[in-house]
Amino acid sequence: MTGHPARQGGPHDRHRVNRSTVERVRAALALIVASEHQRRRAEGLMHCWRLNRAGLDEAARALGTPPVSDAEWFAIQDGRGGRR
Repeated sequence: MTGHPARQGGPHDRHRVNRSTVERVRAALALIVASEHQRRRAEGLMHCWRLNRAGLDEAARALGTPPVSDAEWFAIQDGRGGRR
C-alpha cells in the first residue's frame, strides 16, 4: 500500500509548496516595484525642484531620512545629464 500522495510529497504537497513560493515571489516583486517607484519619484522631485546636493541633504534631514550617498548623488546627476 502506497498511502496518500500528499503524505509522500506527491502532487498535492508540491501544489501547496508552489502556492507558497508564488505568494513569496509576488510579495517580493511588490516590494521591488514599490521601492523602484519611490526611487523614481524622489529623483523626479529632485530634478523638478532643481535641488543641489546641499539642498537635497537638507530636505532629507527635514524628512528624517539619511542624506543621499555619493553613489546615489552621482546616479542622480547622471540621470539628468550632470557632470561629476
